[in-house]
Amino acid sequence: MEAGLLSPGEVTVNHSEEGWTETPDVVGDGFRRRERQFGRLADSVSQVMSAEEPYRIKRVAHDYPGVSEADRVVAQYTALGSVTASSSSGYVDALGAIQPEMGPFAAVDGEEQTYWRSAPLESPTGQWLELNFTEPEPLNEIRLVAAVDLGSTVPVRKVRVEVGNRRFERDVDPATGEVVIPLTGAAAKKVRITVLEVFGDPEYGYVALREVSFRGVDIERSLVLPDNGADGDASFVFRARPHRRACVDIGFGPQCDVSTARASEEEHGLNRRFATASEGRYTVRAQVVARSTEEAGMLLNPFPRKLKAYATSTTAWDPSVGGQRAVDDNPSTPWVAAPGETNPALNLDWGVERTIDRLRIDVASLNSSRPVRAVIEAGGERREVDLSEGSLGFFEPLTATAARITFPTPGRRPSGEELPPLAVGELHLEGVNDLKVPWFPNQITGAGCGFGPELVVDGKKYRTKVIGETGQVVTGTPLDLELCQTDLVLEAGQHRMSVTSTDQFAVTTMTLTPAGGAPIREERRAREVAILDWGPTERRVSVGAGPAGVLRIPENVNIGWRATLGGEELEPLRLDSWQQGFKLPEGAGGEVTLEFVPDASYRGQLYVGALAALLLFAVAVVLELRRGGRPAGNEPVRPLRWLRRRSRLLIVAVAAVAYVFTGLPVAVGLLLGMFLIERTVARLVLPSVLVVVATTGQAVSAWRDQGVHVSWADWTAGVAVGLLLMSLVRPDGEEGR
Repeated sequence: MEAGLLSPGEVTVNHSEEGWTETPDVVGDGFRRRERQFGRLADSVSQVMSAEEPYRIKRVAHDYPGVSEADRVVAQYTALGSVTASSSSGYVDALGAIQPEMGPFAAVDGEEQTYWRSAPLESPTGQWLELNFTEPEPLNEIRLVAAVDLGSTVPVRKVRVEVGNRRFERDVDPATGEVVIPLTGAAAKKVRITVLEVFGDPEYGYVALREVSFRGVDIERSLVLPDNGADGDASFVFRARPHRRACVDIGFGPQCDVSTARASEEEHGLNRRFATASEGRYTVRAQVVARSTEEAGMLLNPFPRKLKAYATSTTAWDPSVGGQRAVDDNPSTPWVAAPGETNPALNLDWGVERTIDRLRIDVASLNSSRPVRAVIEAGGERREVDLSEGSLGFFEPLTATAARITFPTPGRRPSGEELPPLAVGELHLEGVNDLKVPWFPNQITGAGCGFGPELVVDGKKYRTKVIGETGQVVTGTPLDLELCQTDLVLEAGQHRMSVTSTDQFAVTTMTLTPAGGAPIREERRAREVAILDWGPTERRVSVGAGPAGVLRIPENVNIGWRATLGGEELEPLRLDSWQQGFKLPEGAGGEVTLEFVPDASYRGQLYVGALAALLLFAVAVVLELRRGGRPAGNEPVRPLRWLRRRSRLLIVAVAAVAYVFTGLPVAVGLLLGMFLIERTVARLVLPSVLVVVATTGQAVSAWRDQGVHVSWADWTAGVAVGLLLMSLVRPDGEEGR
């Protein structure tokens, strides 16, 4: 529907539905082979799994129903057969939120921004990542980048790399996390990387690997769609979940939290394999989002000879709080430096020689640190400026075309607590203020032809361009991606399509529609339908004449429903993967009768059960009356000793306790039983009578559609429970009975 291929009320049938053999009109990649943690409502699914990858948890169902296991989209690797880990924050057996972007594949996706991270509450030492090649692969060099700069992980200091039967132990560069190991070129089928040492001695902590690569070996992952016979008239819809940014503006300025930022599982790009049964010409429509990178922040920079700002650090590199926001003539759009940064700086460039002599700062209206001192470097000279409250910000003039302004900050309070990140609402630099370009969200931006994400289909490259506005860059909403060429031609057979993310843009949607295809029409009924009678178990619907179609009932599918038209049973069909439906044959139509078949046997069983209960009750009463006062043999139930003798004081005490723990009705039943203790028949028969009265009252209420919550019936049942308990008390002289 978001792709514009379905109208809002249009009914769909999943190709995997039993009995459905039509050629698909739309092929999507939504039903993916994942493992779900059913105990979580959000962040509950693993990374996309390969067809052979075993599930982590043994259970009957591993995901919600929708399509069969064979019809799900699966992951397929080039060169690799599998990539697994000792634990992962992307596995469903990890504690807390499941983050598929931190699955094992994230370590080999070619993006250092993404990474494999171990599961929580696991010892960081001993964690491993294992790569299994499909065939023994000649390896000349392995390069890995361990995480040493993530706030959520402990820095890795030493690793062991096992390549086949060879073993290497190497220290990790504490600044970059890089390890490079030259190899002999011998073929190996398995590589395992194990963390041996971490910085410090944490009891529990995460470890992460940003990237693992082999010189001369390309590792990619494609999502493979099942071949369901789609021809050249079918449309294809591919989706990738966009990343989540660290900052959000809900009307009171940006609010940032680095811990909430999430990379996309396909941050590196969108890669799909699919099949067509015949040739087709397609129109490509796609969307991208601006990434959280330094390069994406440059999309907000104005044209030449205007004031530009480049920040040395930004909170999670979110473009909405990038450096240009400090000089856009709007104090409500601040630049926010990275948390913990002690010397954040803005590099200003205005392109023409100007003289500057005063610096002022507007404080950002968010939880942040305020600059109190600035160091200006321009034209080979240096100036220090006091920015504390009351300072005018003047300094000895400087003449230059650019300047670097650093804002030293302690980073932490004397207590050791980390200070909020530094933020600047608006920077005023006398001499270049007239070169500012005011913030205008409708300003056109994007990437020119050939500079957008590269599209490759079956080995052929297609140039693209990105068209959008600066407001979309700031808010993270989609921009349009278009081909520089006109259409895309696909031959019959298997196809591989990849769209590689750039430093600025990541693809989120890709839609292929047949060129010259008919536009979507408004929803209309193919046949007239009228409801004649609508009951809970029997319904009658009038269907007019018309072509073959489906009768849709907007209720959850239930195999118990049977529909007949003219004495012929209609074939059931699940619609939209959940709604009840029936196939209507072409013809004159008529009256469709809907019947819930199990209702008849259900009611029959209820009647038989009720009759059996009444007969059992009658037999029990007759036997009790016939037995009279004659002593019985062995008692089937031996009453408790402390209840054998009558004790009115004890019964009153028990009733009081019953009132506290079970309520007033049970207490009333106990007291009533105390008065009936000498009347054997009434004491034994009355509880059963009250239960019958209560259940009958609820049944009648339900039959009249008045609900089953009948207050007097609940009271009656409670009194019956109290009387039943009192039937265990024996009066004097009844010991032998």
